[in-house]
Amino acid sequence: MYDTIRAINYTYDDLQVKPDRIAKAVKPVTFQKGRVLASVSPGKKLGSPFDQYQFTLSAPLSAPQNDEVFYSLEVELSFAKGHNSRVAIMIQGGSSPAQEADYKNLVVGVAGFFGAGHEHQSSGDGHSGHSYAAKRISKTLKYDITKELSLQKAFGAKELSVSFQQFAPEPANPLYLERILVKAYRRKK
Repeated sequence: MYDTIRAINYTYDDLQVKPDRIAKAVKPVTFQKGRVLASVSPGKKLGSPFDQYQFTLSAPLSAPQNDEVFYSLEVELSFAKGHNSRVAIMIQGGSSPAQEADYKNLVVGVAGFFGAGHEHQSSGDGHSGHSYAAKRISKTLKYDITKELSLQKAFGAKELSVSFQQFAPEPANPLYLERILVKAYRRKK
């Protein structure tokens, strides 16, 4: 009986042949370096549970044709030590306020910082990519916002607002908003 069980011709590796087929079917897509449409560096702490920053873009948002263009939002936040709060990040294109039913189209992501203060993340000796002089841990969050802008019909807009809502803020260890970047990327031909 044991010989029969050991002789079963079965493997737990379900992907033995598939990666090669997938690799041949998927062609890499390269994009040009992102063009900065807006860069804001407030350097302020997120004080209230809801903070909003409005700015004007250097060029209007153009609707992507055949996935040739996509837009990204990069947010850099910093804090002094490990953080357990979460932040919802929302974006709104144009100057008209969103209707209540549209709020689900505004949220681009929710970020948590659990474990970010671990010694392997930021040792404080300058080897982790964080500035020792600042004595703050910084994290950059990157989001593709093309879908949200499309759902909001924001193409053609020249104004944008980015909002932050904190959940369980830590007053003794505040979050600082260091930078907001909006970029446009174009597919290389």
